[in-house]
Amino acid sequence: MKSLIKKTNIPLLFALMGIICVYCYWIDNAKCIVPYSDFFRWVLDYGERIQKGNGMVSFFFADGSQHYQPGIYLLSFSLLQVTHYNFSILPIAGMIVKVIVCILVIVLFISVCHPSKVNLYIGTIFISLITLNFNQWEIITEPFAFASAIRIGLLIGVFWLTAYIFSDNKMKNNCRKYVIVIIGALICDLFIITMCGGYAFAVAFSLILNILIFVLNSVDKNSYVHAAIFIVLILVGIFIYMQLVSSGSNQFEFSLENLIAIFAGFFMFWGASVLPTSIENKEGVFEIYSIVGAGIVIIMLLLFLMCLFRSLKEKNKKYLFIMLLITYANALGFSISLARVPEYGISVMVSSRYVIDSAIGLIACAFGVEFIISVCKKKTSNIKIGEILVCCLCVLLAATNFIEGCNSVYIGQFYKNVETQLENIEECSDEFLQSISATDAETTRKSLYFMKENKLSIYY
Repeated sequence: MKSLIKKTNIPLLFALMGIICVYCYWIDNAKCIVPYSDFFRWVLDYGERIQKGNGMVSFFFADGSQHYQPGIYLLSFSLLQVTHYNFSILPIAGMIVKVIVCILVIVLFISVCHPSKVNLYIGTIFISLITLNFNQWEIITEPFAFASAIRIGLLIGVFWLTAYIFSDNKMKNNCRKYVIVIIGALICDLFIITMCGGYAFAVAFSLILNILIFVLNSVDKNSYVHAAIFIVLILVGIFIYMQLVSSGSNQFEFSLENLIAIFAGFFMFWGASVLPTSIENKEGVFEIYSIVGAGIVIIMLLLFLMCLFRSLKEKNKKYLFIMLLITYANALGFSISLARVPEYGISVMVSSRYVIDSAIGLIACAFGVEFIISVCKKKTSNIKIGEILVCCLCVLLAATNFIEGCNSVYIGQFYKNVETQLENIEECSDEFLQSISATDAETTRKSLYFMKENKLSIYY
């Protein structure tokens, strides 16, 4: 943090503060002030129990309808209860968490990579544009904002903790190391069981695969025991998760056409991370998403391989951290494509709601490119290529943020219009209620009456 706060870095601090202020301004303009999507069902399901204080915690852990993220939504509904279901508190809380995560990731980047002044400027701007990306507006302006921000922040923390544990060579033959490994694995399990929802398998896969890779060729035989203990505990966590959550099976019909569509959707997932999602209806834009996305995937693959080869020689936490981020982000992107594309088509992968998770892979790119620069100190051409690459992504992200940010006023106006119509529940048509909810009109109407009877939300 001290290396960031220097007189020579005052222009950078002003730029960072500018990005944060603009992001907060856009969120304030566009924030949702009413329950939206799944929250209508959840308010009805949880509302009465929370109001009476009956079994709130146990109910969140017993119910799978909130994509099984009981810990996160327990926090969300605690905030709602305190504010009499003022739903604007969730986008605001999410905004605060995202800003904190942004600053912490920048501090981590500086402490791990020790970048030069030029790369400090480039890396800081790049990370801030990734973490405070308004291209995620579909999530960050809705009541899901707080939950998603907490999950992303904790995910980065869990991966960094894992990387730190397995790269610490100061406790080779010490019982303390075993205790730390067990505690670290239990923290990961707690995160998987209570915070991850459908992303739990991507987290577990990333942890298990990269720990196995990282301990390969280790001169310390205790590392294999540490890895075995950690992996077994992660598998136990996944088993508990599977026992707690009940979900329907999605039957995937294999065909070459479906397989091509899934990979196309996967590339579009990455293309949408740096390109505006508001241009998805324009002709030929899906090909652009796919090409840009394929380029990002290739960059991440190369970074992963470089970290892999370096980790065989040097057990440094930054290599494992980058590998964990890249593996998770790509496993998640592919699993989303596998689950969504056969049912909804490839266009669903351009949805703003998925951009928030692609940020994990782009953060890995920031760390990875700086790693390449540090390795190739004598190869000026490689350094320039890395810097130019990140600068190009910065320009794309800045342009995308500007395009989507200009729509923030219209997004906010849409939510205000919804609020105005919901003030008279009897006059709301079933078609309108279904358009703003992820459930049927009858359930949505019951949820609204519940809030009105208890003077909650817009009826407070």
